[in-house]
Amino acid sequence: MKILTVCKEGLETVCGKEAYEITRKKADCRKGAVIIDGVGPEKAIEYAYRTQSAHRIIELLYEESNYETFMKNLPKAEKGKSYRVRCIRVGEHPFTSLDLEQAAGKKLYSKGMSVDLDNPDIPYLVYVNENDYYFGIDLTCSDISKRPYNIFVNPGAVKATVAYSLVRLSGYKRGDVMVDPFCRSGTICIEAALYSRRYPPYFFNKDQIKFPNTREYEDSRKIFEKIDKGIVKEDENINAIDSIMPNIKAAEKNSKIAGVNKDIKFSRTEVSWLDTKFDKKQVDRIVSVYPVSSKTNSKSKIDKLYRELFYQGDFVLSDNGTICILTKEDELVKKYAKMHKFKIKEKLDLMLGEQAVRIYIIIRQ
Repeated sequence: MKILTVCKEGLETVCGKEAYEITRKKADCRKGAVIIDGVGPEKAIEYAYRTQSAHRIIELLYEESNYETFMKNLPKAEKGKSYRVRCIRVGEHPFTSLDLEQAAGKKLYSKGMSVDLDNPDIPYLVYVNENDYYFGIDLTCSDISKRPYNIFVNPGAVKATVAYSLVRLSGYKRGDVMVDPFCRSGTICIEAALYSRRYPPYFFNKDQIKFPNTREYEDSRKIFEKIDKGIVKEDENINAIDSIMPNIKAAEKNSKIAGVNKDIKFSRTEVSWLDTKFDKKQVDRIVSVYPVSSKTNSKSKIDKLYRELFYQGDFVLSDNGTICILTKEDELVKKYAKMHKFKIKEKLDLMLGEQAVRIYIIIRQ
């Protein structure tokens, strides 16, 4: 079967890499989506359970680049099964998501079919991104980017899928010493620990991943249990640091809910004191959502934080280490990276809601 993964636009390459690692199938990266072909039901279940980059996973049945053609050729629903249609829409269109749900629902209907909006046998999903139309079976029936552990939330934190992408873009691997100097509610460190240990994000909440009521997915619980046996022991090289004690406490609580609190060392420390926490060239990855100027953070304060990041990074970062930060303070990144003989290896543009930000991957010159 073909699997369509709905992912964060701008981070398709991370999603595609993860899809290949789990399924061993080459990924076709589209705008806001990744497609892999030749995936069996068991591997699809494993992918849905282990993925950290996906928002939604769909068994892709049909795709089109034109609305009229898409609606004209939409296949009929499977006979003898109840169904519903939901829509996820990205971009501007002359119709609403509800309009498309109703139109597709009518098109799918045939004599003897039944519609069940609450607990259908087959939950169909239409995903529209600009002029790309995809139709298939919603394998997860919910947005799996929402983590069950994310209870104690900091307003400056990012979604878990973005946090995971930062970890992967940094080049982090098991055994690396990783530091988030502005950990907030701990999302980056928790996602790193889950990845390092092959720990499924929904380990404690398996019932939230609801597969269609069909024969192909009836053994999902057994497959979950098989995957759980692949979880490895704690890493203990991940460091969650913040200057604000309530943030540290929130990160500790969230990590305990996630089951990875023993993997992470927590410390209330200013970024300017990193050289007292780590030896020279001890750190492999510095990964963070870095502060930006605002009503509560003056430009002079933010300037100092970026100056300290690269000053401290020059001391604690290993020769092959990386700094991976999400920010919108482009000039400060360029200024202090150059000053301390770092170079920008790559940058990625991203939209967080209405806010344009950028991910910088930085290495030594």
